Amino acid sequence: FIDGKYRHLVREIISKPEVLLTAYNNIKSNPGNMTVSPGSNTLFFRRVASPGGISLKWFHETGRKLREGTYEFEPILRSERPKPNGAEKFPPTIANPRDKIIQEAFRMVLEIIYEPRFQEISHGFRRNKGTHSALREIKMRWKNPSWWLEFDIRKCFDTINKKILVSILSETIRDSRLESTLNQMWNAKIMDVELGDPTGGV
Repeated sequence: FIDGKYRHLVREIISKPEVLLTAYNNIKSNPGNMTVSPGSNTLFFRRVASPGGISLKWFHETGRKLREGTYEFEPILRSERPKPNGAEKFPPTIANPRDKIIQEAFRMVLEIIYEPRFQEISHGFRRNKGTHSALREIKMRWKNPSWWLEFDIRKCFDTINKKILVSILSETIRDSRLESTLNQMWNAKIMDVELGDPTGGV
């Protein structure tokens, strides 16, 4: 932490084998996170997902590749599926389990930095927050609301401006390796396929 900005997050934290192993342990309990796509390394999945079968070598090698900037993200598989209301289709995606481990490691570190900055009234995609915490807040703070608004931002994730995201990160983080790796994640090749039950990335 120098001049009010976090530096060398990838080199000194995210790439550490123990951090990557913690990320793996965070996501392995969710079957969807460890789903094997047709293009993924099935042998890796069997080795890592089986109890006691974690290959520490992979975590060390991946950490080295992240520090050197040589890790390559595999193509993301996407299949357009109708929304529950049948109005339009949305493109859920499925990433390789190995890439999800790295995504989770990034998420863990960024959460530590940004969670204290979020407002308490924000309940989406946050630890220990969600629908139930929002309902509890409504019950405790609001008094007899007479109407509600429910809405969905159309194409929200499809149209997020990555340059704006990077500019927000640059206000508190100065780490060229973190920025370049995020760009690799965002620019990973997308393959449109038909899948039975695709899930999103971390």
